Amino acid sequence: MENEKERNIEEATVKVDEAPTVKVDEEKAVKKEKKPMKKGVKALLWTLFVLAMIGLCLGLGALYLKKEGVKKTFEMPPEAPRPSIVELPEGEDALLAFSAELYETATTADDVTHGWGTAVSLAGELVTPFRPADNALAGLIRDNAAGQIAPLYAETVPELPLEKSNVLSAEGAEEGDNYIITFNIDPSVADVEAMKQSDIYKGITDLFASAATVDEIKIEPQSVSVRFSVNRTNGHLNDVAYTRSFQVTAATTLTDAYRALTDDGKATITVPYVTTQTASFNYYGAYFTQRQVAMKPGDEEYMPLHLNLKPDATDDDFTSKATCSNPDALEVHDDGLMIAKSAAEEPVTVTVVLSYLGHEYTDTMLVYVTDLQLEVNTNG
Repeated sequence: MENEKERNIEEATVKVDEAPTVKVDEEKAVKKEKKPMKKGVKALLWTLFVLAMIGLCLGLGALYLKKEGVKKTFEMPPEAPRPSIVELPEGEDALLAFSAELYETATTADDVTHGWGTAVSLAGELVTPFRPADNALAGLIRDNAAGQIAPLYAETVPELPLEKSNVLSAEGAEEGDNYIITFNIDPSVADVEAMKQSDIYKGITDLFASAATVDEIKIEPQSVSVRFSVNRTNGHLNDVAYTRSFQVTAATTLTDAYRALTDDGKATITVPYVTTQTASFNYYGAYFTQRQVAMKPGDEEYMPLHLNLKPDATDDDFTSKATCSNPDALEVHDDGLMIAKSAAEEPVTVTVVLSYLGHEYTDTMLVYVTDLQLEVNTNG
């Protein structure tokens, strides 16, 4: 009996000891099952939070971009064509008189300077009796005709043959701010005998003295033209180009260095060439290099103004005065500084008057003072 009691007590003890152990293990199992769920929920919530923040940022960015997108940008209006102060006449006689008067004015005015430039070029291939391999002399002629001859003309100002009897045709056309007037002249007006006796032709023969001496020379004028470029907005003569095309044929005796190029040491050489002498005119005055400018209130800029004066002019030699049509919108100073003060619906007209050498010169431009966004390089 006692043994049975002891056995029962031991079994009960085991059961008591085992019961809490099973409960604890079950709680641990439940905890183990719950932990992965909590981590998954946290990860999901974190992901949703991040996505929400990204969405918020994108939304705010979209609102900003929308706001910026609808923000108006100033667009510079197309520049209005500048009106002509002189009209291009019609008819050969009228064009001739018009051009001659402009040329006379430009060459005699006390506030205009001019300079001459000369270009000489070959108008085609040289004709020589030399074999292709013996091209040294031909090369010398070609190089000189295209280069060294030009300076010989530099100091000579030709008389323009604009008499009515010399003009074969006349044509005028408008090109942008300019009128282009072209006269085709009778080539026979060229005094070839006088040309052969001139210092220029003596200089040309001297250039080739090391290669050949000229026994006889024949000059045949091919064409002669005079081209006038006139600024229609101020009436100034920009430049005049006097172009002559000639064919020169020279009978020569080759020097010892080149005598072997032909059987008898003689060579007839034909050179077609063109000379263009251009007179360009420079007028004193005040010129805006831009016709319109945009500014925002608070901006400060200097006028895009060029004063064309003598190189040795000092501040005591001239005065310039700047004014504008709306001082409330734009403040201008005689030194060229512009200060934008407040936006204006209409463009402000800025006027500069230059007093120099007893003359007054005036030019104007438009300034747009605006609150709108300005594009990069709006002012040029």
